[in-house]
Amino acid sequence: MDDLRGKVAVVTGGGSGIGRGIAEALADAGARLVIADIEGLAAEAVAALIRNAGHPAIARRTDVTDAGDLESLAEATIEAFGSVHVLVNNAGVMTLGPLDEATEADWSWLFEVNVHGMVRGVRAFLPQLRANAPAHIVNTISMASLGPRLDGEMGIYTASKGAALGFTEVLRAELAGDGIGVTAVCPGPVSTRLYEAERNRHERFGAGRGMDTPARAHRQQPDEVGAMVVDAIRRNAGYVFTDLDSRGRIEERAARINEGLDYLEQSSA
Repeated sequence: MDDLRGKVAVVTGGGSGIGRGIAEALADAGARLVIADIEGLAAEAVAALIRNAGHPAIARRTDVTDAGDLESLAEATIEAFGSVHVLVNNAGVMTLGPLDEATEADWSWLFEVNVHGMVRGVRAFLPQLRANAPAHIVNTISMASLGPRLDGEMGIYTASKGAALGFTEVLRAELAGDGIGVTAVCPGPVSTRLYEAERNRHERFGAGRGMDTPARAHRQQPDEVGAMVVDAIRRNAGYVFTDLDSRGRIEERAARINEGLDYLEQSSA
């Protein structure tokens, strides 16, 4: 999708952080925007900024753990703009702590948002994306899916992002014949409110815990990631990586995998 002018893009989690950065970059490229976020006021604030810059945009409060909300978002998008060409599944949350202290509610919350929320987004918008192809889906994942931090108490988050990456890779293969590109965005540390995610944890997912934001979290700015994502849509890239500092963790993981494969090869000889 070389030309984004006049295209309609929906961004979940678009009220702040990476979602906002992607939304603003898409608007700068000429797209019309639908900003969806569980924080409705934040979504409207971003939409207002985009409109003030001369680009069409609407906002919609959306909870990605609610399939009905995403279906309503799709309906509102068609009502406002008549079509949709780009879906950005960006909404995501995090909780920290050792795996042996994690509750069932912790697991449910992260998988409901980070995995099932992404699946619900695709299910709600795929018919329109197919009808308006060429189209594109962007799924915001994490470098944790490829090179997990083994000492960062990020076990549930890593598991959820690993599932999201697998979903995205298979989705890209399955939709290629429909003229729909799919991109996995695997950011490293970016200055967002991810470590404040508990502020939006619904009571049905139990009590949360406070998290301190590490200094490394401010390494990059969301607008930098937004520009990378727009470039990836234009190139139909399978992956977006935002920095090279995580390469070591990926290589360490690959070494552990190869150790097992090497042993199998040697023991089978």
